[in-house]
Amino acid sequence: MAAADGPPEAGPLERAPFMCRNTPTTPANGYFIIRLVEDALSVRLLIRECDGYLVAIQRGDGFWFHFDGETPPDFIAESSVQMRMEASYVSLAPNGRQLFQVGPAQLRNAFCILLKHNNEVAMGTNRYDDQRMALAFMCVVFCEGRR
Repeated sequence: MAAADGPPEAGPLERAPFMCRNTPTTPANGYFIIRLVEDALSVRLLIRECDGYLVAIQRGDGFWFHFDGETPPDFIAESSVQMRMEASYVSLAPNGRQLFQVGPAQLRNAFCILLKHNNEVAMGTNRYDDQRMALAFMCVVFCEGRR
């Protein structure tokens, strides 16, 4: 290209706002964890960086559970158990799309339910539906809200 033609067209990263050249970026397959804590108890939410999807949860005793259809990352793969539910909040909510009340009481309720998540609960029971709603709540608050 001749100098008179002007500068070359910028690539997608050069046009991105707040992007500095030669600055390390998070790889597309990165994850981040949101740790919810009350007293000495905690629940962790593992979220995929590239699309903001909830991939897995870690209940209070340290066991990881990943959603059906998700491949857990290497750092939890050996200890993670597959849940019998998909990560979409639409499929998690017992009646599909619904309105959620969001506030401190609902967050604490979802935290308490996930703290003792039980993968062996029979499908269709109130406890199973409560777990699904707690996961749907976390997806809406921490994943959808971010998008």
